[in-house]
Amino acid sequence: RMSIAMANQSSKDTSRRVARKCQANAEAGGAHGRRCYGYQPGGLLVDEGEAGFYAMAVDSILSGMSLRATVRKLNAAGARTTVAGAWSPTGLRTTLLNPRHTGVRMHKGTAYTAQWPALITPERHAQVAAILHRHVNTAPGTSPKHLLSGILRCGRCGHAMRVNKSSQGRNLYVCAPKVEGGCAGVSCRVDSVDADVISRLMGLKKWVDAEPVPGLYVY
Repeated sequence: RMSIAMANQSSKDTSRRVARKCQANAEAGGAHGRRCYGYQPGGLLVDEGEAGFYAMAVDSILSGMSLRATVRKLNAAGARTTVAGAWSPTGLRTTLLNPRHTGVRMHKGTAYTAQWPALITPERHAQVAAILHRHVNTAPGTSPKHLLSGILRCGRCGHAMRVNKSSQGRNLYVCAPKVEGGCAGVSCRVDSVDADVISRLMGLKKWVDAEPVPGLYVY
């Protein structure tokens, strides 16, 4: 028990040190994570070639070109992602919505001034984001198979979660991989989460449907 307690305390101490280091790095505006598109390895210097393609994509979206047409334009021009793959609509949308290109370092929902130069002004970035959010496909499709499909967001990074099967065959809500803008570090069982949500909703329904109590006022 002593060994377990000491190991547990050591793990907590390490976790706190890592958290303090991450917080200090964020406040200093340091780079973090995988390389952001448009910047060289290390994240502080601009990659002129990728920056040019990024500007091309921004100009195309702002001129009224669709996301898919912009993807075709980039791929035809020889642009490649940070992992040397062809662009896809999802990948380009995630890249264009990334606030790091405005010269900010995000950490736990707080923006800090980054050490790297911006590729786009916040105002121009907001215009692109508004267009991309406005043009999200809302056409009727297949009904969702799970209660929170398309709704559940990752509590760590805020990215949408999807459903994958575990090695034991269980359905899990999982955060998207880092290449798609997620953190890939959060997962939870579909049946447990759905059951908890249904239970809470039914509790609210009972409260809403309850007969009012004479003399009781709710402000």
